[in-house]
Amino acid sequence: MAYTFLGNSAMMRDVYSFQSVSSSNGLMELHHGNVHVTVYSPGRPLAVVFQGKQAFVNQKLVSKNTDCLNDELTYQKTADGAIWYTNLPVGEKMTGMEIKQFNENI
Repeated sequence: MAYTFLGNSAMMRDVYSFQSVSSSNGLMELHHGNVHVTVYSPGRPLAVVFQGKQAFVNQKLVSKNTDCLNDELTYQKTADGAIWYTNLPVGEKMTGMEIKQFNENI
């Protein structure tokens, strides 16, 4: 897996983070409970934080209750240019061409 697990605190908080200048090449994959994420974000640092049942991406709440997420993963893009294959609701759906480019990058 191409991520850095930064640990968890007494507040039941798990933090996954990467710097795109590291060996991850902008790719992070993680599985946390029923949450599955593959994200390509070259040139931008990224942090996915789980606190209890909540999920945050770069300090933005993306799920209030991860127990209620669909099992189906979808291709999404965020305003910062990151492209995702995840069951978290992080952004807009990708077009067919964007999905093809995503799969070529990973």
